[in-house]
Amino acid sequence: MEQVKKKSSIFIRLIVAVIAIGFVIYFSGCDWAYGTKIGHIPVGDEFKEIQINIDKKTKIIFWTELSVNNESHAYKYADDLPHLLDYEIEVKQKGKLLYHLKCNPLNWHIASFSSNRGSKNRNYAAKIDGCTTINVPSGLITFRAKRKWLKKDKRFNFIQTDLIIKKRIMIANISSEIKIESSTKRTRSSQSIL
Repeated sequence: MEQVKKKSSIFIRLIVAVIAIGFVIYFSGCDWAYGTKIGHIPVGDEFKEIQINIDKKTKIIFWTELSVNNESHAYKYADDLPHLLDYEIEVKQKGKLLYHLKCNPLNWHIASFSSNRGSKNRNYAAKIDGCTTINVPSGLITFRAKRKWLKKDKRFNFIQTDLIIKKRIMIANISSEIKIESSTKRTRSSQSIL
């Protein structure tokens, strides 16, 4: 009888640990996929910049918040918009150019929100596909961005074109959080037994 109680106690602890690890993976996974916002630039036809202090070497991903109106037709799919503009992005530290990127903000597939299909307005916040993940060193980093028009089309009225700078959460960070979480649970369990 005593052996059955020990086995069920171990089984219950195992289930609690698995559930805790699942929560950590789920909530960390959201940040891993979407990243954590660290900066925002309202992109116009002239360069605008922000400076961000980076604590340690970090992977950066670029998202956009975009709103466009087209009275001529309704949008059915994400790729209904023609490639009319790019974001020209410069990343500098102490005046030295680290990266120069051109990214199409109309090319995306992961979105935190997107307008309904069939609307003449297209609004979304999405990760820009084809915009390379970059590694930035620690220290004060300058991010500059502007719109570069490939062609102007009067049918399209771009209301908002914003660049969102996000810090990417690495898998190693997630697994270390899981180890910390599970070791904390074990410590608490052994303290309650004593």
